[in-house]
This record gives sequence, C-alpha cells and structure tokens, in this order.
Amino acid sequence: MELSGCFSAITTPFTETGIDEAAMAAHASWMVDCGVTGIVVVGTTGESATMTNDEKIRAMQVVSEAVGSRATVVGGAGNNCTQESLEFVERVNTETRVDAIMSVVPYYTKPPQAGMLLHFRAIAEKSRHPVIVYNVPSRTGAGTGMTVETMAGLTEHANIIGVKEASGEIHAAAKLAEAAAPGSALFSGDDGTSMAFLAVGGHGVISVASNIAPREMSAMCRAVASGDMVAARKHNRVAIRLQDLLFNLPNPIPVKVGVAHLGFGTARVRAPLCEMPPETAEELIAEFDALGLIR
Repeated sequence: MELSGCFSAITTPFTETGIDEAAMAAHASWMVDCGVTGIVVVGTTGESATMTNDEKIRAMQVVSEAVGSRATVVGGAGNNCTQESLEFVERVNTETRVDAIMSVVPYYTKPPQAGMLLHFRAIAEKSRHPVIVYNVPSRTGAGTGMTVETMAGLTEHANIIGVKEASGEIHAAAKLAEAAAPGSALFSGDDGTSMAFLAVGGHGVISVASNIAPREMSAMCRAVASGDMVAARKHNRVAIRLQDLLFNLPNPIPVKVGVAHLGFGTARVRAPLCEMPPETAEELIAEFDALGLIR
C-alpha cells in the first residue's frame, strides 16, 4: 500500500436515481493512469453527507474494482456520531476491499480534544483497515479542529497510519511533521498549500484538483520528493490557479463541472448543494481549457 504522493479525493457522479458507476470507474482508472497513487472515495468531495450508507459501500466497491492493485483505495468512514461511525466501519470491514479508511473530526457536536481522542481510537479499534484521521476545521466548525498534539497523539495508535491535515496552516504542518509517530503518513488536504506542506515534511496530498489535473498534481508531488523545487514550482502554478477556480463556490460544485467536461458523468450535485448557472459553468470550462486541462 502506497502512502505518499498524490491521492485524489474523487467526486461521485450521480444520476437521477443513484451513482453513475461506469463514469466513476472510468474516472478513477483515468486518474491512476495519469499518475495518482491513491483514490479517496466518499469524502467531502464525494458528497458523502448526502449519500446513503448503501451508496457509500457501493462507491467503494466500484473504485476498488476499477483500480485493483494499481493504487491505494481509501474509503471515507465516520461522522459526528461515534456509534453510527462504528456501525458503518463494521460494514466497510465486511463488504469492501479498500486498503484504508479515512475518518473526519466529528462536525456540529464540537467535541473537546479528549472527545476526539476517544472517537478516533474507538474507530481504530473497530476497523480491520488502517485509519487516516482527517482534520478540516473549515467544515467542522471554528474551534473544533484537532490540535497538533491531538493529531500526533493519535498517530501513536497501532492502527492509525496517518493524518489528512486540511487547515492550510503550514506552521502546524511543520510541527506535526516533527511530532507525529515515526512512519506516519502526513497528507495535505489543501491543494493551494500542498507544495509547502510537502516541503516541511509531508508525504502527499489528498487533492480535489487532481480530479481534473492528475498529471500536474502527481508531478508536483514527485518533484518535491526528489528535491527538484524548480520543477515543483512549475507544476504548482496549476494548483495555485485551480485553487482560485475550484473554491469560489462550495466544493465540489466547480470541480464537478470540470469532471463532466472531461466526460466522466454530469455536473449534477445533491441538495442542499446546487449546480452552477450555465453561463458561469461555461466561463469556468474556458478557464480549465486555457490551463490545458484536457483529457
């Protein structure tokens, strides 16, 4: 199982009645062909909050079948209820072939750091797959992100193999690289600061931009790993521009426009999200094309 480089937080293509399985499989396979080392299924970018548990399990199965042993597959598992999270993890244990799971800080409930430790350790004990814990303060509420000390403490658990740190705070990333248990995999969850995250000791990025720019994001990760910062900055220019384009509306509304433009399903999102006005989507596609992001 590879735990470095570019992992793509894959979008979930929807039909009127469910998941477009063929489009999802084709998209996952294409990204692996383009150089990504992992696929993260039914995370925030996959609209996990609006999917049923049956749909989440099926999405994990579809991606695992599509990429086989060519890439690491990580399934999103965990919500703001510890008991429900454990019940879903048990389904992931028995019904999927993912390589690892990723679990987010409980949202809305605003747990203290001690509560987060209890939550994640319970998931790690239940899961037969190794666990990546996910810190994303912008989505879990101000003041409810994990501290560096909490993240580092969790990496001491035998079944917690890494952290996705999506605060975008490079000082925190540098401190985490020093404090985490040896062998922990540290992933940026923020495309725009991912090169800096790698430079201060990170191992990879779990990327939204790689849904449409897998070659560029993968090449940036490889360049930093090899110490070629000139090449890394060249590839990072695409990430910087995409950060502006992909997050001017809530993720994954903009990136699904790009994925649809590449031919992998439609730009349909589920309520309470809503699609871009057609004229805005056309302007965005023109920006993508100007960057050379073609299949």
